[in-house]
Amino acid sequence: MTTILVVDDSRVDQTLVQGVLSNDREFELRFANQGAEAMDSIRQQAPDLVVTDLMMPEMDGLQLVRCIRQEAPEVPVIVMTAMGSAANAIEALEVGAASFVPKLQLTERLSDTVHQVLLLKHAGHPYGGVVKCLADAELTFHLRSDITLIPQFVDLVQKTTSGLGICDATETIRISLALEEALLNALVHGNYELTDEVAGNGINPKSEVFCSRSTEPPYRDRVIFVSLHVSGDAVTFVVRDEGPGFDVAQLPDEHDLTPFEGGLGRGVRLMRSFMDQVAFNAKGNEVTLVRRFKPTADGP
Repeated sequence: MTTILVVDDSRVDQTLVQGVLSNDREFELRFANQGAEAMDSIRQQAPDLVVTDLMMPEMDGLQLVRCIRQEAPEVPVIVMTAMGSAANAIEALEVGAASFVPKLQLTERLSDTVHQVLLLKHAGHPYGGVVKCLADAELTFHLRSDITLIPQFVDLVQKTTSGLGICDATETIRISLALEEALLNALVHGNYELTDEVAGNGINPKSEVFCSRSTEPPYRDRVIFVSLHVSGDAVTFVVRDEGPGFDVAQLPDEHDLTPFEGGLGRGVRLMRSFMDQVAFNAKGNEVTLVRRFKPTADGP
């Protein structure tokens, strides 16, 4: 049974989250009304995941994220954002939250986000002992435009970074989420040339437009080129698609919060929050992601 701690001072919102997640029988839900109560619960028995509101009395969501990162870094946190709280959501990501879901989209996106984070959390590293001996590696992949390859590739990368012991579990999840966003962007917006309006809210591989792109040339024949460079102090990804690219000047500024709630703006914000460097080429069909590490207690 997977335990999820829901932290919100609103009974209405607690009930909404319960309604969304109770359809999954694998989830056992616990509730707390504010941050201090949540930390008491975590100290008694750490959950697998925390879903928290940001605006709460006494200890708010930001303080809670910081405390969890200090006392229970193996527990990932998803923050729920109200309209107008994008600045706080960005700060929560920067101090250690694994992802976010706007409250207006809880019904549509919370379950998928929870499953995404939990899938990455539970990915193991069976070759951890060997991987820790890795000094430096550079690999190149040519991925077909097949969405099923993306979680497989992300899992491979996560096993490598986790096995190296150069960052904790939540940091590994954040790196994996940034890479996944880059790969999905390359597939959906790049090779498949789908806009946010056409693709709809979220990615549904069973949708008519998605199925059409995956079987029709030239979309199906395009490739995602990925290079991976891993060392003891950094990991670098370069992701390039064969689509027409986009106007990089239209990307949201790092301090511009208006395009935060969805689409490409959301993906770029996640990448920027989780990685030390995010840079697109002039054409807009290639992105470079860099994450640098500080030595950990059990790392090299």
